Order: sequence, then C-alpha cells, then structure tokens
Amino acid sequence: MRRIAWLALLAAGCDTAAPIEITRRGDAREVLGLSPVATGFSIEEAGASIILTDIDPSHLEADGPVSGQVLHVGFLWNPLPGRTAIDPTSTNVSLRLLVLSAGEAGLYGGGGFAAVSGSPEAGSMTLEVEGSDLRLIARTKGFVDRLTPAELLGTFSVDRNEGQARRMRRAATQRVTNALGAIRWVDAGHGLPAGVELAATHTGD
Repeated sequence: MRRIAWLALLAAGCDTAAPIEITRRGDAREVLGLSPVATGFSIEEAGASIILTDIDPSHLEADGPVSGQVLHVGFLWNPLPGRTAIDPTSTNVSLRLLVLSAGEAGLYGGGGFAAVSGSPEAGSMTLEVEGSDLRLIARTKGFVDRLTPAELLGTFSVDRNEGQARRMRRAATQRVTNALGAIRWVDAGHGLPAGVELAATHTGD
C-alpha cells in the first residue's frame, strides 16, 4: 500500500502540468510534480528561507499520516544582470525536499541555480530554477527512492510571510523528527559550497 501511494504521487506529477517538477535523470525518467497550495518566506540572518508545500498547513501540523511534499529553498544570493555571470551550473539556492507518502518519508537535498526577480527586502520574489541536483539523504525504512539522482526545475512566486513560513517549517521539522527519530531539517545559515551536506540539527524556528 505504501509503495502504491508513492507511485500515485509520481503518477500525479506526470499527469499534471505542475509549476515545479522533480525529474529522475537517466533512462527511467520518473516525474514528481509539485503544485504548492501554501507558500511563504522569512528573512533570516543568512538570507531568505522559502517554504512551499502541496499539503494544507493544518494537515501538515496534524498528527495523522499525510501524503505530499514540502520544499525548502534557501536563497543564498541574487544574480545581477550585467554584473553576474549567469551559469545554470552554479549554485545560488539550496534545496531540501521532503516527500511524505502513507506514513513513510524521504528527505532529498542538493543545490541549484535560480534566476530571480524581486527581492526579499521588497517582500516578494519570483524564482525560476534553471538547473539543480537532488539526491536522497535520509529515509524511513519503507520509503522507496524512485528519484535519485534528480533535477528540480520550475518557476514559482512567493511573498514574505514570516508567520506562515515558520509555521510550515516547524511542522515539516516535526514530521522529519517523528519519521526519522532525529531532529533533522535545514537552517537558514546555508552559505556553503555546492555539494556540502546542509541537513543539520534544528533547534528552533
């Protein structure tokens, strides 16, 4: 049943034109779509912390099992037209993707490059992720990884909403903690080169 639920998530991603798509590289091109129903970002010491999810936040906070995804985007720096060499192989966002499926959980991590309009200080941003790399970094025993190695691409807009962003981040952190038996999520203090493990013990908002 859990495997069927995970396959259903993949099937939904294939059948729906989602604004964000996670595609497995290689011959078996599995696609998982993410159409956010709740978004928000907060400004942290090291940059903007963006949360997007296709799970109703009240359900994400509840105790029962849910199926869906939570995406955390750590905004590291903004490429400036005419001043920054635009290279989709560089990294200006860190990525964490939590996939929940019928009681099982998989946590993916990586980095990517996004073209950005707007700014955290302006209160709204639109990001177009043009290149990225995601790999499974933690999972529950019954979670079947059907994506690694994967690429996340897509365009999304998000407004500053400190309360909602932190609410969703706390709920996702608790989900990961409950599933994996350890406090493991992301902090806003990214600032690390591509390929460096960013998942860390999280002790607050």
